[in-house]
Amino acid sequence: MTTSSRMTYAFARDGGLPYSRLFARVIPRLDHVPLASLIFTTILVIIFGCIFLGSSAAFNAIISASVVALGISYAFPPAIHCLRGRNRLPPRPFVLPGWIGWGCNLLGIAYVVVTSVLFVFPPELPVGGSNMNYCIVAFAIILIVSTVQWFVDGRKNFKGPKVEFVGEEVEGDEGGYDGMEGKRGEMDGNGLSEMGEEGRKAEMDGEAGLKEMDGTGRRGELGT
Repeated sequence: MTTSSRMTYAFARDGGLPYSRLFARVIPRLDHVPLASLIFTTILVIIFGCIFLGSSAAFNAIISASVVALGISYAFPPAIHCLRGRNRLPPRPFVLPGWIGWGCNLLGIAYVVVTSVLFVFPPELPVGGSNMNYCIVAFAIILIVSTVQWFVDGRKNFKGPKVEFVGEEVEGDEGGYDGMEGKRGEMDGNGLSEMGEEGRKAEMDGEAGLKEMDGTGRRGELGT
């Protein structure tokens, strides 16, 4: 429930869920806990537990569908990366050589495809109503609900993950890495301006100190 509630909060914060404002709300008195998201996921867990008491086949279908959906979510990033030529990521400290990177990405995608097909197979033969694998049904329901939600609300409000970058918030991938680099350059320029102002201030302070010392020396000579 801890992981699910935080994922619900993250999607709601990005505007990817119905009633996102409700589920994205945190309670400062409770150390900024997303209480609404936590209650929502708790209710879902209780419902799934009740489904298991009523029908083990339905519960197994939900669990299998979640495994398939998890695998497909893992396959999306490398698939998009390969479709865009594996040259759109920003500079990073560790990069695999070209052919090794392509091989790892394609192997991971192939693994997800094979395991997703295997997970929807029936567990035994002959297949009947009691031992049918209803994973494909549960996954189809999730896919339909997600598609409807996207056209009804998601495409209007969901703009991608919100990235916090040195005290600033960059919504979605608008501008991409170049936009982030531009902000970094702008911030660096502001930092250099501040350093220049500090240097000028120190220089003025030094000149004032030298003038004061010179005036003190002259007063000492006149006193003598």
